[in-house]
Amino acid sequence: MEDVHLLTNERVTRDTDWVVKFVEFNWKTKSSKSWFIARVTISLSVIAIIIANAFTGMLLRTWHVGCMWDALFEITTSPNEYFKENETSHNIITIISSLLIDFLLSSFTLHFILWGNSWRPIICLLSFYIFRGAIQASFVMECPKDWAWYYPGFPSLAVGYQKTSDFFYSGHVGVVTILTFFNRHTKRYILMWISISSIAIEFWVMIFLRGHYTIDVITGPLVAHYFWIVSGRVSPYLDRVSGYKEQ
Repeated sequence: MEDVHLLTNERVTRDTDWVVKFVEFNWKTKSSKSWFIARVTISLSVIAIIIANAFTGMLLRTWHVGCMWDALFEITTSPNEYFKENETSHNIITIISSLLIDFLLSSFTLHFILWGNSWRPIICLLSFYIFRGAIQASFVMECPKDWAWYYPGFPSLAVGYQKTSDFFYSGHVGVVTILTFFNRHTKRYILMWISISSIAIEFWVMIFLRGHYTIDVITGPLVAHYFWIVSGRVSPYLDRVSGYKEQ
């Protein structure tokens, strides 16, 4: 009986401790009380919306589109029409966007050849493009009707201008994102800021000229960031095997 009594006392003590901690954390001050109420309100509201949507589909679109509907395309109709009607302006922004990629890739290649001490960027780039190629081999998207991504009269080392279903996800924005991380990692900060600026330029040029859908230019940097993280986990092993030392 004593053992049962002791166990009961221990359980009561644990329960009491939990209550005390709960009160101290959530109800001791006016601020903690407010945050607790806010968390409860937000959580219950989100749960209610999720359940309601699961049963009614109230947050889902029920109308149909021909192939793709892009809200950002609708918003950027004016610049798209402008660049289609003004060939000189079209060629200038196309050449600038392509030259930025050529420059950053050339800079990366030269640095890797001369000073490369890790396979991380190569693993990242290969993973990014192999995964992209696998998706494009199994999922084809139609070219936008206002497509205006064509040869600007000046060649590019890395950028093509063929009219193909080369959309999801964006290599233009994605590769520049990878190079941004690489330049930061190698402490080349001027190039890092050029790369960051290039991300924004590539994003809007692709949207204005309909070279990519919105989902492409948003997903590209996210996948690039993911593979940069993954390559950072994988590369140390390959670096050790090959005799490299991670910076």
